[in-house]
Amino acid sequence: MEWKAERIRGCFTKEDADAILSIPLSLHRPKDRLIWAESQSGQFTVKSTYRLAYEANRGGGNADCSNPSTRKNVWKGLWRMNLPQKIKHFAWRAARNILASKEALR
Repeated sequence: MEWKAERIRGCFTKEDADAILSIPLSLHRPKDRLIWAESQSGQFTVKSTYRLAYEANRGGGNADCSNPSTRKNVWKGLWRMNLPQKIKHFAWRAARNILASKEALR
């Protein structure tokens, strides 16, 4: 019921080893399992990943209209334009900063 300090110090940097060794071990010895900390259930979901990415990009400095009705009118105007759907979709994605570029995917 204790860490194998020699093994941990041999595998990790001093700072990381000290951090690991400072973690108390459970007296109950539960079975190890993977937990996704970004969802309440501990299960990985695409939704939780999307929410995490959305929150990370939320304060990214993208300009947006503070008046919801004005913003709605801008988008209505875009969708009413006599343009191919793929151009409208591209404009919408570009404005929302969600283009599937290598940089965005990375």
